[in-house]
Amino acid sequence: MKVRFEPIGEEIDCAPDESVLDAAFRQGYNLAYGCREGQCSACKCFLIEGEVALKPYSNFALSDSEESSGYSLMCRAMPEQDLVIELLHYDPDNYRLENPIRDGVSTVTAIEPLTDDISRVVLDAPGFSFTPGQFVDVHVDGAKRSFSMANADAGRIELIVKRYPGGRFSGKLDGQLKPGDEVGFTGPYGALRVRENARPILMIAAGTGIGPMLSLLRQLEATGCSRPVRVFFATRTPLCSEEIGGLKLADFSIQTFPDRSILEAVDELLGAGELAEPDVYMCGPPPMLEAAEPMLIEKHKIDEQRIFQDKFTTAAEADPARTDSAGAAPTKRVAAATPSGDEAERQFSWYIPQKRRPTLYEDVTVDTQPSVHRHLRRGWPVSFEDGRGTWDDASTTLRACDWFEFRDPGEQWERPYYQVGTAVEHQIEGAMRSALQEGLIEDFAPEWVEFLRHFLQVPAYVEHGLWFALATAGRDCLSDSVSTCVCLQAAMKQRSAQAIVLYAMDLEEHLDVGLPIETARDAFLEDEPWQPTRRLLERLAATADWGEVVIAANLAFEPVVATLIRRELGTRAAAANGDTVTPVLARVETQEWEWARAWTVALVRFLLDDTRFGEANRATISDWIRDWLPRSVEAALALTPLADEIPTGIDANNATERVQAYAGQTLEEAGLPELCSLVGYEPAEAAVAAPSPATRRVRPPRERRATAGAGGAVAAAPPPPPADGEGTYDFVGIVMAKSAEGDAVARILSEREDIVVHEQPAFWDIRAKDRLVIPYDEVSEELGYEIDAYSIQHEMSTHYGRMVATDDALMLFSDPTEAMEHLMS
Repeated sequence: MKVRFEPIGEEIDCAPDESVLDAAFRQGYNLAYGCREGQCSACKCFLIEGEVALKPYSNFALSDSEESSGYSLMCRAMPEQDLVIELLHYDPDNYRLENPIRDGVSTVTAIEPLTDDISRVVLDAPGFSFTPGQFVDVHVDGAKRSFSMANADAGRIELIVKRYPGGRFSGKLDGQLKPGDEVGFTGPYGALRVRENARPILMIAAGTGIGPMLSLLRQLEATGCSRPVRVFFATRTPLCSEEIGGLKLADFSIQTFPDRSILEAVDELLGAGELAEPDVYMCGPPPMLEAAEPMLIEKHKIDEQRIFQDKFTTAAEADPARTDSAGAAPTKRVAAATPSGDEAERQFSWYIPQKRRPTLYEDVTVDTQPSVHRHLRRGWPVSFEDGRGTWDDASTTLRACDWFEFRDPGEQWERPYYQVGTAVEHQIEGAMRSALQEGLIEDFAPEWVEFLRHFLQVPAYVEHGLWFALATAGRDCLSDSVSTCVCLQAAMKQRSAQAIVLYAMDLEEHLDVGLPIETARDAFLEDEPWQPTRRLLERLAATADWGEVVIAANLAFEPVVATLIRRELGTRAAAANGDTVTPVLARVETQEWEWARAWTVALVRFLLDDTRFGEANRATISDWIRDWLPRSVEAALALTPLADEIPTGIDANNATERVQAYAGQTLEEAGLPELCSLVGYEPAEAAVAAPSPATRRVRPPRERRATAGAGGAVAAAPPPPPADGEGTYDFVGIVMAKSAEGDAVARILSEREDIVVHEQPAFWDIRAKDRLVIPYDEVSEELGYEIDAYSIQHEMSTHYGRMVATDDALMLFSDPTEAMEHLMS
């Protein structure tokens, strides 16, 4: 393809597989650019003629309205025909590169250790030329690592590299890479160079940031520079001292510092007026450079345009198998507080949204927790006394190529957590207020009050035990998307424990008998039925592996023990004894647990589907479940004698069978049908494999498509009209979310004749002919707590047909006349 640039009036060739910016680089054009990844808008241009396909980019760099108006990003634009492009940012006097960017192959000639963890690597690169101060991309294992040259002469590349165990390039410097090996490269890149003038020169460097400074110094020496040059170098061990000490410059000095006192020394030098109005060159980690800038600009009034820096930035490749993220839309730049990558990488890291556009949940959750694999490739800036970093891979036996790829299907984060919490409090307060107004509490039978006196607050200790274990585990989770789930579940447990105690205090105020918390505490610590539960919680709290805590809590303890407590001994028992208030607490706890259940199933699926560690994760999770699930069943069975204390009792055998079946269904949904036999549950059929992640496509230019549901049909479309010429529908239907309520409705209606239930990835599409009836009592029985028309409509995204809500059922009619007649009757 031909690409013509206006207003400079020059034309280049662009290959089908390269962007406009890369083609310009290849042919020696110095066009404006920044990140090279579609995030910063520095290369924004206007398409006068022609069409392009855009590789993934951020809407912060190019909005939809801009793109539809003809604006584009040269780093993302792949020509589909000849183009005429208007350059919006360019230097009319300097739009040609002195050294065109090209691909090349070099040969390793030397690898020399300089310190315990820093090496010098010398590459023979015939024909390669660059401007001192620039950097080069080194190709290694399908990825690229960026390093600044330390030399000033052409035909060779000298790199100062900090070694990291497991580093893509630096990890090979302990013997894997040897003289004579070939190494690919691309470059040169970068705008750092010596500015020719009479100003004095101040250089500030830290660690391997001395590399580009050494390149500049060698150029100054080669050109016979007579300007004053002062170098301030932060290094813990002597580094490049011979090379720097041997420089022959007319007015030169260097000072080394072991820490950040380097900036204090620079401040003192400038304050004494020893170096007036210098050009400042800096290279090092962002914290040092960011601390230096206000001191130089605000305090010493150095012109910002006279400060030139080579700042270490971040790059993340948590999955070594992934070498190209072009198939997904990068959306978020991640800046680290310390340098990362195999030294001074000039790349950025963005999370990949699950859908075409990032959600608010993803924006506020993903990449908020740092990782040595994803953001801090230099290692942790702080660590524990035993050497462990802030987060440690050894904190769990489970493994993932990239923990940050996990997403909570419920998309919970801080704001919705508090919003839901507020709604929960209003719900509980409203139930209590209504009960008092209607005199329901005074109607409690004495035998039921006695049961509540001994039983009601004991589950608060169970919830508190789960809170303690989960809160501790949440600290060690290896990505923000996982830790958010664990921490919020822990917070819900603590809130639940508090709600139980506060409810007991409210009851105590309106009953003649006290409900002392001491009675519940003693029961939890001493009563025989509770001891297996207490021992499980104590063991859970003492478990060091956070992954084991999550699996044990959410695939063993919660589905069996906690479900028996809240659903069978709580909701069902209360309903059987005419208590309509207590089930409100159990219902809230169940709603919160169903969210935790959903993300746990998604997490296990995520781990089992991992391309590198899936089989090992399955073995680990299976071992944990075989250990914890039988103990949980034992603890649940130990609690069944409590059913005999309920005035109007429940069948303990049926209760345990229901919770064990529920636990089996959870295992089946998590992709572990082979473990269902531990609870005597037989899957109806082989567990359906989790759907593969959607293929992420390159965003087509100026094209919008309707979203299709499973199987290619547009989701939630009503059935076609009958072929009777009447033009009316004889079908009705609803679309319900995959939630506890939606699942229950789908299970019940799927057993009815003339009702069709279609399962979609995120919802249920339920259809019937003429009339659809959803009886509240059957759904309530299935759920274990009371629901009404509002509960069903809350989980419904759409419906077709005339809706009628009665005291007993929610009904949909295809015939409006029939609906009206039903209402009138």
